[in-house]
Amino acid sequence: MGDQVLIKLADLCRAGLRQVDILARYGGDEYMILLPETPVREAMKLAERLRKSVASTGFATNAGTLSFTISVGVAGLDGTCRDLQQLLERADYASYVSKDSGGNRVTGWSPSILRPSMDKHDLLH
Repeated sequence: MGDQVLIKLADLCRAGLRQVDILARYGGDEYMILLPETPVREAMKLAERLRKSVASTGFATNAGTLSFTISVGVAGLDGTCRDLQQLLERADYASYVSKDSGGNRVTGWSPSILRPSMDKHDLLH
């Protein structure tokens, strides 16, 4: 059943993307979407549209129709981000902030979202 939901989620994600955008599974139930040449503000808008679309969609499975929400993290490749690995780590961290804040939300990465107990070195340098 979980695989059916993930496949349908991927289809929903792809429907809102451009041909140049890259959708990839990142871990068990996580996806990453790379949006080349897209400003963070536009990526946040796309993430919010996707969040709303998922929340309002029923997902047909062998066990019946399921509904669920997603928690999204957005990060931009800017002068403070040294490479793709750090970009992915920042987006992943922002998604965990979304989850820890109650879920069904979009969080943009910035140094201000880092928790005091977090080792900030990898995300900042």
